[in-house]
Amino acid sequence: MFRKKILSSNEKQISLVYFWWISVRIFIRKNIVIRFRNFKSRRPHRSFKLSKKRDYTRPLEIGGYWNLLGSVFGLIRENKSIFRNLVLVSSLASILLIGLMDQNFVSSLQAVVDTTNGGNFEGFFGEIGKAGLVMAATFNSGGLVQSPTEIQQMMFAIIILFIWLATVQVCRNILSGKKNFNLRDALYSCGAPIIPMAVISIVILMQLVPVFIATIVGAAAKTTSFLSSGIEQAVFFGVILLLFSLSAFWVMGSIFAMIIVTIPGTYPLQALRIAGDMVSQRRLAILKRILFLIFILALIWSIIIIPIIMLMNWLISINGFFVNIPIVPISMLLMSCFSCVLSSVYIYVLYRRIVDGDR
Repeated sequence: MFRKKILSSNEKQISLVYFWWISVRIFIRKNIVIRFRNFKSRRPHRSFKLSKKRDYTRPLEIGGYWNLLGSVFGLIRENKSIFRNLVLVSSLASILLIGLMDQNFVSSLQAVVDTTNGGNFEGFFGEIGKAGLVMAATFNSGGLVQSPTEIQQMMFAIIILFIWLATVQVCRNILSGKKNFNLRDALYSCGAPIIPMAVISIVILMQLVPVFIATIVGAAAKTTSFLSSGIEQAVFFGVILLLFSLSAFWVMGSIFAMIIVTIPGTYPLQALRIAGDMVSQRRLAILKRILFLIFILALIWSIIIIPIIMLMNWLISINGFFVNIPIVPISMLLMSCFSCVLSSVYIYVLYRRIVDGDR
């Protein structure tokens, strides 16, 4: 009854082009336009445009600084056996896989400080200052070997990653009310999201590229006469501050993505999107909590490590045998592992308070 219309070759080509054009438009609308509209609805701020108060006013019910810190130490104190064992296990793994700092290296640093201080460190407070300089000079090693190889650096990163995963696993099970949860269960189950966590870590490294650039430029500027005038110094430090602010803006969300990605069935990009929505319009308040954490860690290190260094200097002055006892490296290693655990618990409690406040 109906005869099929026979198309010419030109008409077939036009029909094929029209078909692909419609397909491309549908694909763009579904995967780009709609997603961009959803993104704009979730993130109301626009570049070079003044935001209205109704757009940037977003409550953040997480309590005060000391209240948050008290909750963190309370959680650690109530489950001290698990966190203590985690610190000891991670310290032992660091010694076996990386190696401990030589006590003679600490003694040589102390000798250098004694000979080059120019009489500026005298009396009791002078000894505190010299011990503080030794602690600052050895802080980046964390009590481990002072010149690690590439393999040792990789093992160090893996240990820190597992400390983070195990701490998140412990905190999640404890706060969810699960009883009889021990460190063994956490260590056996925390390695499941290791690949998504590695993807998030790579994203964080990419977000820290402005900081790396600022560090390289700053080191190069010190060796030249570029910073000779005040105007050049002001412009230079303004650019450095901008680069650091850019990295901080990006990393704020990625830190919580490292927690979200540990939820079963969550993909890395999905975790980054959820974390970005969670910290949107709240980054400054969250940044102040992170800076407060850094201040507390520096205070704890100063209260514990500086007296230990002063005590070891006094013991070595009495008997040289104490040079062979690595008290300072072991103390710094334990403090490094404890700092990692404390930071992980602090960030997880902060994350839970933000999530609970949004409900």
